[in-house]
Amino acid sequence: MHLRMFELARDALNSDGYCVIGGYMSPVNDAYKKKANQSTYQRTLTVLSRVHNSVCETGLVSRESLKVMLLCGSDLLHSFCIPGFWILDQVNSICIDYGVVCIRREGQDVEKTISKDEILKQNQVFKLVVCSVFELYLTILRSNFRKTGEIFL
Repeated sequence: MHLRMFELARDALNSDGYCVIGGYMSPVNDAYKKKANQSTYQRTLTVLSRVHNSVCETGLVSRESLKVMLLCGSDLLHSFCIPGFWILDQVNSICIDYGVVCIRREGQDVEKTISKDEILKQNQVFKLVVCSVFELYLTILRSNFRKTGEIFL
């Protein structure tokens, strides 16, 4: 499902005139430690900065024209509003310096989340994409059928 989020975000950004050159998936949950060979947690702001610097060092894109953005689901966006969960200065920097692309899941009120939080409300840098759970399930079903000839979730 996470890869599908990248496709949805790319399509939405391309339709708005952005030229998407890639995506970087960063494991942030403790359960990913073993899969990612990561001994410690990496802060989101640090990862965004490293990705930005790495792409700039390649020379493919100028520093001025590169826009690295955080892609997240509405659950992660909502966590920005939970007191003590995020460092507020870092949320502010993520919104201002990078930007956020939020994939809204069916039944979740992202606009309400944004309107209730001062940082999110002040930094209207969001590209909201509606993605239904049904669409994601169909993608999984099709993928499984292509691989195995069977339909399962």
